[in-house]
Amino acid sequence: MQSGSWRDCALLVPLFTLFVAAVLGCERTGARKYKVQGKVTYPNGAPVTSGIVEFELVDRTPYKGRPVNATGEIAPDGTYYLSTEEDGDGAWPGKHRAIVLENPPDIQLGQRWQPAIAARFRSYGESGLAFDIEAKETNQIDIQVTRP
Repeated sequence: MQSGSWRDCALLVPLFTLFVAAVLGCERTGARKYKVQGKVTYPNGAPVTSGIVEFELVDRTPYKGRPVNATGEIAPDGTYYLSTEEDGDGAWPGKHRAIVLENPPDIQLGQRWQPAIAARFRSYGESGLAFDIEAKETNQIDIQVTRP
């Protein structure tokens, strides 16, 4: 019979669990997401009628450098609601860069697609869209884009 084998195992399992938790870390401990909604329009006030809005958290330190994005589908009236992990749960507080991606329409072979949003809004580096998500119940962030 091996002396103390069960006892040794019983001690090692909790120690291993604590070690793994310490190595991986608890990301965003104590933080919460805040609701973000808005409307995407052109300068004349007309809504962008489809597409995706995507926000990227600038300070990735709590996430070990991994990108942290929140996205929202643009409704026909131009409105959107951001989601990070669950539908409509919002975004983490802090500074964000944003892009707006349009859905290309269904086109037949040989037809040419004409974008409705300027290409710069598809790139975080070129869009010029930057917003602060505040620690408040709802953040209203309206976005204006231009045509090509």
